Amino acid sequence: MSELDWARSPVLLELLNAVLDRVEAQPFEDRRRDLVFPISARTWPAFFGIDAPAERAYQWQLIERLAAQPGFALKLDERRIVRDLDLMERRPRLAVGAEAETFLRAATGRRLLCRRHFHFSTTSESASLTKLIAR
Repeated sequence: MSELDWARSPVLLELLNAVLDRVEAQPFEDRRRDLVFPISARTWPAFFGIDAPAERAYQWQLIERLAAQPGFALKLDERRIVRDLDLMERRPRLAVGAEAETFLRAATGRRLLCRRHFHFSTTSESASLTKLIAR
């Protein structure tokens, strides 16, 4: 058994892959702040599709365990007016820092293939490279 077995729940993997998709779309070195990923039916349909309360509670425990890993934090709306509401009504968000990328890649099995930065002086140079890559 691996120490990451708990993170390989299919429901949690859906979330981890979605987070990693966002990281790959805009790498941490291109960000000024941590990635903040909203936890909602739109971003994590597998979780919100769970009907069994016990299974839903278990998956939420996995989120709390994830939030305890380096680079992750669970954020909830802390306004007094919503403090007594259900967790899902408190706009949960997963904050993800650069130090979490290693965990995300290990849990999902997705490797970093290549990350190159190109700086162009004109938009036409950028468009030319885009056409070349698309071929």
